Amino acid sequence: MQIRNIAEQAGVSIMTVSNVLNAKGKVSQEKRELITRLLQENGYTPKNPDSLANYTKNRLIQLYCGDLNVIKTDLFFSSLMAGVISETSARGYDVLVSSVEKDESGRYFVNMDKDVEAAGIIITNPRENEDFLADVIKSHIPYVLVGRPATSQSRAFYVDIDNVAAAYNAAFHMLERGHRNILFLTGPEGHTLTTDRINGYKMAYRAYDVMANDEYIIHADYTSESACDAVRGFLTVGLPFTGVIANTDKQAIGAMNALHAAGLRVPEDASLMCCAESLLTTSCFPPITGIGVDAVIIGEQAAGMVIDVIERRLIIPTHIHLPFTLSERQTVLPLKKFLHNQELK
Repeated sequence: MQIRNIAEQAGVSIMTVSNVLNAKGKVSQEKRELITRLLQENGYTPKNPDSLANYTKNRLIQLYCGDLNVIKTDLFFSSLMAGVISETSARGYDVLVSSVEKDESGRYFVNMDKDVEAAGIIITNPRENEDFLADVIKSHIPYVLVGRPATSQSRAFYVDIDNVAAAYNAAFHMLERGHRNILFLTGPEGHTLTTDRINGYKMAYRAYDVMANDEYIIHADYTSESACDAVRGFLTVGLPFTGVIANTDKQAIGAMNALHAAGLRVPEDASLMCCAESLLTTSCFPPITGIGVDAVIIGEQAAGMVIDVIERRLIIPTHIHLPFTLSERQTVLPLKKFLHNQELK
């Protein structure tokens, strides 16, 4: 099938068909959709990988999360996915959820499924790993990250909150109340989220002219079990601490479980905060002081951005930082009151 035949079927000039294929010139949305459909029906495969026809031959968005445990149990991801589905449905796209994979050395990477022809891709939890997005970049398929990209991919489209600021505000909240030995329970090494949160935690200490101690920074996976084990391990070291800041909601629950198992009360014996609260942390007892992030809006923004890239309403790589709130609840005590409780024991 030649371009001339497509032009005849669409009732347009050959130049108009060429403009649609190469995303040039002014073509009405109605004509563009008609020409794209005719190209698809006639099995036309453009030679140019950046051709608009490559981006509009289907209406599928592929959403990659961390791993299967995230899909099954993570409330943040569930809310984010709800936002993605809400936005894609409103704009006539479908969603396929996939997980990233590990290589033999344990490094995560996005393995492009050759049997899936996605118009666009959304990827959560970016890694600092240089090869993490290699297959995605080679595919020429538009993609948007939920989270800051690695430094080498700084021109990628992404949606996030300012995670440096989130951790800074959480640590500052405790420092302002007199705490100095604060255990920081962060995420796995190699995640850009982990890097940013550690930087924010240390920045808060510098604001108080106090040097943060790296021995108080411990890593765990984003599960309550991993966080519980990490805090238990820290407790065996014997370093004094008066508070714990957890990176995520499930990590906060895991930290609370570890403290309770050790006979420590929250907040009487140890204050506790969370950098990404959810129903898990606001409905437990006592409800946990934390940083609030609207994951549904993050999902909507990420889906809207990738569709805008697909449909060429966005071309220059950009990013969106969404707001967060700090909600004080019942798990952080001022240090003077904390010490008073210690003396009463």
